[in-house]
Amino acid sequence: WSDTSIHKQHLGSSRTRCGSILGTDSRERITGAMAPRLLPILAALLLPAYATAAGAAAWSDTSVLAATTFHGPDLAFKSDLGSSTSGVDDGTFVIANSIVAKSVMTGSDSFFPSTLPAALKVPHLVPDSTHPDLAFWYTPEAFERDGVADGASISEWSNVANICHDKHVERVGGGANGICTTAKVQNSQSVSGGNTVNVARMGQNDNTKRPIYKKKIANGHGVVRFTRTAVDGTGGPWLELDQRCTDSACGTASTTEGWAADTVYNTAIGASGLTVITVVRMSQSATDRNNMGILHLNANAADKNGFGLYASESRCIPKHYGAFTTALQTAGLTTQQLDGAGLALVRLDVSSSPTASTIVNAYSAMTLKVFGNTADANTGEQTLSHTCTLDKYLFQGTLTATFAIGVGTVTILGGSGSINGMSDATIPNLYLSFGCVDPNDCTTGGAATEIIQIASLADNSGNTDIVLAANLANQQTLGTSVFVCLESDGTKCIIASTSGACDVTTAPAADGTFEIWDTSETGAPNCPRGKVKQFGTFNAYLNDVNDDNGCQSECATASQVGCNRQTADYGAGTTCADKQGTLHKMTDANEGFKIVAVTIPAARTSFKGYVNGFHEGCDYRQGTDGCAAGKIVPPLLATGATAATAFARMKLGALSVANAAPVTGFASMDMAEMMVYSQELTPEELDRVGNYLANKYGIDDYIVNDDIRSPFRTKPVSLSAGCGPTHRKMHEGIVCKGLATNTCYHKDVSGTANLFHNMVSLQSDLAEDVASYYLLARLTITGGNDNVAGTVKSAKGQSCVITAFAATTLLATCDFTNQGDFAYIKYAGDSTGATYITGWQNQATNAVEANAAHNVLYTTYAPAGYVAPYIALIGDPTTANIEAVRVTAAAIEGTDHKLTVTRAVGGTTLQAVTNAASIVHGATTKLTYTKAIVMGDAVVGDTILIVSALGTLYDLPTATGITNWFAKIVLPNSGGTEVVQVTQANAPTFLVNANAAQSATALVLKDNTQTLTFDILVGDKLTVGDLSTGETVEVTTADVSKSGGTTWTLTITAIAAAGGFVANDLVTLVERKSVPSPTLITVVRARETTTALALTATAGISVDFMYVPQNQFSSGALWVNGDGVSTYRVEDCDTRAYPYSRDAPIQTFTGNGYIKGPPSTYGLGASTSDTLTTGNSLWYSAGAGDSSTSLAVGPAGGGQMVVIKGWHLMPHDSHIRYGVVASSPTDKFDIQRLENFLRVTVGQRPAECRDPTNRAAPCLAGTSSHGETALDCQIVETGAGYCAVDFRVPCRCVGGTCSDCASGACVYIGTTETSAANYAAKKNVWHQTRKPTIHCSVPPALGADMQDLNIYWHGVKTSLTNWYRPEAPVISRIEPASAAYTGGETVTIIGRNFGPKISYTAHTAGGATTASTRESHVEVRGKSFSAKCKKTTYVSDRELLCEVPALPPRKIAGLDKNTRRVEVSAVVSAEGLRSALTSQAILTYTSVPSYFSCEYKSTSEAAKRDCFTCCRSACIVDEFALGGVKGGSTFSHCDASCYSYCGYSAVSGRRLLSVNGNRRRSARAKRQRARRAAAA
Repeated sequence: WSDTSIHKQHLGSSRTRCGSILGTDSRERITGAMAPRLLPILAALLLPAYATAAGAAAWSDTSVLAATTFHGPDLAFKSDLGSSTSGVDDGTFVIANSIVAKSVMTGSDSFFPSTLPAALKVPHLVPDSTHPDLAFWYTPEAFERDGVADGASISEWSNVANICHDKHVERVGGGANGICTTAKVQNSQSVSGGNTVNVARMGQNDNTKRPIYKKKIANGHGVVRFTRTAVDGTGGPWLELDQRCTDSACGTASTTEGWAADTVYNTAIGASGLTVITVVRMSQSATDRNNMGILHLNANAADKNGFGLYASESRCIPKHYGAFTTALQTAGLTTQQLDGAGLALVRLDVSSSPTASTIVNAYSAMTLKVFGNTADANTGEQTLSHTCTLDKYLFQGTLTATFAIGVGTVTILGGSGSINGMSDATIPNLYLSFGCVDPNDCTTGGAATEIIQIASLADNSGNTDIVLAANLANQQTLGTSVFVCLESDGTKCIIASTSGACDVTTAPAADGTFEIWDTSETGAPNCPRGKVKQFGTFNAYLNDVNDDNGCQSECATASQVGCNRQTADYGAGTTCADKQGTLHKMTDANEGFKIVAVTIPAARTSFKGYVNGFHEGCDYRQGTDGCAAGKIVPPLLATGATAATAFARMKLGALSVANAAPVTGFASMDMAEMMVYSQELTPEELDRVGNYLANKYGIDDYIVNDDIRSPFRTKPVSLSAGCGPTHRKMHEGIVCKGLATNTCYHKDVSGTANLFHNMVSLQSDLAEDVASYYLLARLTITGGNDNVAGTVKSAKGQSCVITAFAATTLLATCDFTNQGDFAYIKYAGDSTGATYITGWQNQATNAVEANAAHNVLYTTYAPAGYVAPYIALIGDPTTANIEAVRVTAAAIEGTDHKLTVTRAVGGTTLQAVTNAASIVHGATTKLTYTKAIVMGDAVVGDTILIVSALGTLYDLPTATGITNWFAKIVLPNSGGTEVVQVTQANAPTFLVNANAAQSATALVLKDNTQTLTFDILVGDKLTVGDLSTGETVEVTTADVSKSGGTTWTLTITAIAAAGGFVANDLVTLVERKSVPSPTLITVVRARETTTALALTATAGISVDFMYVPQNQFSSGALWVNGDGVSTYRVEDCDTRAYPYSRDAPIQTFTGNGYIKGPPSTYGLGASTSDTLTTGNSLWYSAGAGDSSTSLAVGPAGGGQMVVIKGWHLMPHDSHIRYGVVASSPTDKFDIQRLENFLRVTVGQRPAECRDPTNRAAPCLAGTSSHGETALDCQIVETGAGYCAVDFRVPCRCVGGTCSDCASGACVYIGTTETSAANYAAKKNVWHQTRKPTIHCSVPPALGADMQDLNIYWHGVKTSLTNWYRPEAPVISRIEPASAAYTGGETVTIIGRNFGPKISYTAHTAGGATTASTRESHVEVRGKSFSAKCKKTTYVSDRELLCEVPALPPRKIAGLDKNTRRVEVSAVVSAEGLRSALTSQAILTYTSVPSYFSCEYKSTSEAAKRDCFTCCRSACIVDEFALGGVKGGSTFSHCDASCYSYCGYSAVSGRRLLSVNGNRRRSARAKRQRARRAAAA
């Protein structure tokens, strides 16, 4: 598939193909109960197939088109647009219903205006420029189209959204507003550039304020570069909208700021919501400060209110920072002075900041930055007010002597009349502290501590006399430190002076903050050690609320000296991490290009913003409405703003600016692209546009939602049992790591510790300390061994769902017993295979009868972690009507779990499930799964309990005194819950009390090693002796209690053993109440604040077990392999519940050579020819155990059908936003539109062609032989839910209730399951009743390299790898099957799978073709040679013509010299696959000279002579055998043939001929002389 392919619908062929299926009336409406039956057929009838069509070269938007043609012939894709009103796609054009029903992305029938940049004319992969809500689209392609030079200043960034054309919805006479006038369609309007629906101009009239265009910056694309001209953001370039025209007709120019205000389109931007999507990279330098504005929307030029998107300043951790608690004064020295002139003193110590240095002049020569305390009303940021250089820091001295009480002058060492440079002229009104050890706190209170005002200073022989305003009250000893302080309270002694005038940018602020910077250190954003005081990330505000993600308040506290994005150190508390959204991923705005998307609802009181995807918005699994507490939080979020005035203006590159007087927030940034929609896009739509941008600009970490349980899934999902990466930040860790010992140990027998069995402490440095963060995530124990003594068992493999999470303690409530896991019974069957689903045909009122023969249950769910046999309980757990069944086998059939059970075990009573309860999944249809049930009565004090078999579910521990084994016992009928600690488990055993003879029916038993108290019941089966060889008897009388606490006297079936039973023989209870192998557990009752309960054997009391995980301290010699530490994994979804536990993979299979699978364990039921959940008849070539991942195979020539099926094959929003009523079913018209945005391809694009706008080779058609090839596809089945009032009725309601259901809602995954309560109730119900299915026709161009099947929905791609393998070519015969050895004859190769014609055709640079070979070809192969046919002619994929090559002149292995024949094999090589060497592929060379058996070696003259001798002899023999037809030329013929065969050149051949001739003449003369001599 290439971007320049031209496609057109051929609906007629679809109608012909499917008409016979429909019967008499193909236009019958789909209503009510007919929908499930007819929709797939009608969808196949009505939906378009795709085929290629050629296009003419030239067309303009003004060309006259046929009435049914809506695309110009120069467009990349064209097609007729079907009507959605007539019921038949007859090509009629209906504006209101057809053209408006579209995706944000282009599709098969999308329109591309002529003046749209060519690189954006790419169907399926780029946004639709004609989307009704797309108000503005600014792309670098507009600059390339217009020939803008690299580095040129930008006067206008052209809008390519909604360019007027002849068939635009706003064409005069068609649209409600008639905006696309004839002049605008012809681009001849009076004002240049106003040929779009929204005529406003994004530009800059002042050429000194313009940004520039830079080519090839963002993945090869250009950007608009803004570079601020003042480091504080008070100057720089920007772009803004002006009206361009006074009205939408663009008859008169206007430079008024904003957009034209005379039409609905031009006044409604933002009235129905707003979405802004931009690709941007910030460029903060080390000297830049203050925020950088990206986008600003407001109501008027002077108003900074409205919406602002900006990047906060990245600030490194300075040497020191703090906040002023007293005002900065402009005059006087009573407090502080910082006035930009003369000496400035400033106090730098505050209790809330990190402790200041106590070293004199520690900060000298460093930079002091002072920020005002008044935050910006919109951004909440403080503005830098002063920049100063520090001169002196800490004015400290040391007393030269001891000064007595009452002294008024003291002397300090050095200074010559100054204190660290502070002279008498500047000292008045300051104070001197005595006895202060730490100048951070020089308060009074110590024995010799006092503070006295300074009167004057004087030089005293190099030392300094300090005259005090009052006498000393305490004796001050030699060496005492004194500090100059600003005030008399002793809290203001950390002071500094500045050098020269300060850089005062505004009036000095009061109560601001300060930072001290070492000028030698690198500035932001490349901070030393990665430590920042504030992150440089994306932020936004809306009027009076903002989302401040910079986190200065978290990163700059007394306990937190900086944050670090690389180590995920987000400062004090959890608020900074929470600000980054649920992923807790900090985005650096200066690091690479980011896709920032912001949505603002129509009320304009809130906004949501996303960075590089993650567009779920909220998660239906959490909170009461899916978006309440515990919601999925985007990284930009604010609510509760005062409603913003309707937006009328837009600026890029600044937050607040008027052309004449720039104010603040100018940016240094590169903006690659921006789109503005006048509507809140859905999360899926955001994903689609963002996916386009990510592919275009190479943004690899963009997140597209592929979570199959998300209500906003965008992608098809190809594999099951996997969680999408898009919800929360998950991790793998060690239980309790980082926490104290006493917070980890489980409550012991004495009850002194503090954790219950269902609590797990997560690893402190990995877990997110946010309340409820892991709600409904699955936790699995992944490691940890037993202890050597066997008293602590490994918890590895246990798994549970987190139901609560405490942020402060990192405690997850997670019940490893999984008690209460349940399904709903749908209907029953029996062992003969009969079921009772169709009209409940054998049951008048019940889905499940109280009949033991009905032992096959069809349910909604079965736990993946259970291995049969196990127990399940039928009935409402809050009632006493409970039946226990023993599950002996489990399988999946369609959407049902099929359980084979033994009914009414454990003495429980058979229950019936009514039809009415079943169809609504009522409480009485619950099937609660449990590890075991109580099998014997027990009173509160009993410590040995008998339960059903554990051996098949647990490896029974052999040790006693187990410390970490717990069980949860739950009584039905709300009877209570008891937690017990299990210390050991054994089989129930007794001893024969006295001998019992053969045939006896009486047997007395006594205790073995344990004292048992439970009754032996009628029907109990006992094995006496060895379990494998002993005799089993059955108790036949009523239940027997233990007599006198010592023995049980039983009546049993007659003893068969010849010797009877002997006293003290071992007796084992092997079956009770239809449950084999019951188990005894020794327990400590009533653990974890629960109360001991009385237990009744026949009540259906569940018992579920678990091992408590071990913490980080469980290692060393006491543990197996030295390691008992439990590791765990937290996953963002419950992988053991639906839909992860179902056959979620996308399956593919083809018309011949089907995919093998799914295996029999999926239990698809009887074969049908429909596409419902029972499967498709094509599936049933699969054998038991075949893997569903086997490759599909098909003819290399193509043409067969490929069927693609999957529960999650389609995106969640299978309807189109426009033209379809939200609550209507997904009907034929909706699917007809949806199919336009489906593209299925095979193959793999080169990496550089990921960018859909790349027009260079090899991304254009014809320039790459191994790109993607598009398939012709149709949707034949869409997903469906079920009616809440009857699960048997499928429905496709998009928004709740609709005609599909007689009453009530249509239950869909992710739409009605919006609360945690609903999730808990319905989590084990499969929500779909139809498996989405696509049929595609495979083109003949598929080759062996086409291993990827790519499914695009709205441009978002899912690839299935290794999905397809073409069949190798097969030769069935060759006609004729022989040819002369000289070659040149033509033979016909007949067979199959010879591939497409194009693979046998070579293309020249000019586009011409030749009948040569490119890849596919035919060759002949012998034992000693191979050669391609001299010419291969393609007839079809079943027939080829081969011009046979001559045998090469060399020794031919296999030559029969008698028949002069040699057999070779023809081989067809097609698209990398080769035909086999079979008898049908044999070609015989005839009349082969026998000298082809002579050894040919050209290594030496001697070898050539030997070859010649052999060859000439063989040739002469052949010629005489043929009758010497060459006569006298025989010898010369053979000589010439052998010269060539043996490798002689023409010259050497003549020389050899001469030599041989002379030899022959000499020999002849000699013979003649001999004859004459003899005659004489």
